[in-house]
Amino acid sequence: MSATGLTSREIALAISPHLTGGLSMISSSYIAYTILSSRQKRSKTYHRLLLAMSLSDIIGSFSYFLSTWPIPQVGPEGVGGWSKACEGCSPHHYEAGGNAATCTAQGWGIQMGTMTTATYNVVLAVHYLLTIRWNFSERRLKKWEPLMLAVPPVVGLGVSLPQIPLDYYNDTNLWCWIKAGWEYEDAVQRTYNARWAFAFAPLWAFIVFITLAQLYLWYTVRGIERRCSRYRKFSSVREQSSQSRSVAQQAALYVMGFYATNLPYTVIAATQRFYNPHTTGGYLALLAVVVFAPLQGFWNLFVYRRKTIFVAVKNSYAQSRDAISSIAKDVRSSVAKDVRTTLSKKGKAPNVGNGPDEKMDAEKDPNVQCSDNTKDNSLDEEKAKSAEDIADFENDGIVLPGERDPFIPTHVSEVYAD
Repeated sequence: MSATGLTSREIALAISPHLTGGLSMISSSYIAYTILSSRQKRSKTYHRLLLAMSLSDIIGSFSYFLSTWPIPQVGPEGVGGWSKACEGCSPHHYEAGGNAATCTAQGWGIQMGTMTTATYNVVLAVHYLLTIRWNFSERRLKKWEPLMLAVPPVVGLGVSLPQIPLDYYNDTNLWCWIKAGWEYEDAVQRTYNARWAFAFAPLWAFIVFITLAQLYLWYTVRGIERRCSRYRKFSSVREQSSQSRSVAQQAALYVMGFYATNLPYTVIAATQRFYNPHTTGGYLALLAVVVFAPLQGFWNLFVYRRKTIFVAVKNSYAQSRDAISSIAKDVRSSVAKDVRTTLSKKGKAPNVGNGPDEKMDAEKDPNVQCSDNTKDNSLDEEKAKSAEDIADFENDGIVLPGERDPFIPTHVSEVYAD
């Protein structure tokens, strides 16, 4: 316990949102900057939706980043902190120094930012379905874009404004959020009712919808792959199938980030228990909340730049592998040189393996030349067979599936182009 009477667990819970909220805020700001600085990205509906989602997440992440700062500081004689959960516990918060106005502002920022961002996740799931399942082009998506951009802020305002006149943004020990004042006899029940009505029930509805949408998206992609297998000779069709799978994987990663952000808080809320950091279980539950709840922007950035991240990791691994291989080769060469020197001093001829002469003999070997000619002939036969297949398709009057089959999307690369 510190000199202020706070335990190390309370201090850890107060500091963690500064880290995770700050990381998420920086990540969302980077996404917004990347999109705003590129004319091509700004012209795409997908990127504009991601921009709007990043801006709303900046509001929520910044509010989480403030942690206990906006909470009104309660003196040793008052009631605050975890004192109602533990006899003799500290009656104040670490780093708290706000007032009623700052507490209300933080509570509204968390509610507005997180719920608007969650709604944009739902809109993004719909966007993926429109593109892959119903083959919407960028032109058709633009007709729906005003609605897709406008609905999430309206939902966010609808679930965040009613608490202000009710004075329901108060100290929740971790930060300021939805909580009825202690002047109500049934304050605890009022708090749970308000949180479920304005936060947890909508979040669970979003989780169910996004999960069903993702399952339907994967079902659609499997159907696309089965259809494309009929035309696997055509590289354009294989590319369309590969693009659909890649975009579906991207959608799945966004969903996983949404789960990681919202499931810990919603699952804990479903238990309707009061958690405090003075028990191991309570501390771990609260720690999961302060670590994962602010991280939506970080997960979004990881998905958005995953290809760059994977390429960087792959290149780093390849460079390390090449460096190790080069060192090993130098060591082998040095050892072999020492062995040859030692054997020559003893008057013995070293066995150096296949030399240049043996390599030249191998090149003159007619069997080797025959093998190469056979390989070339097989390639020519494969090309001729592919040409015959294409001719058969043309003779039968069959059009390429990207132009004929409405269930094979042809606008994926257009819609999600970087």
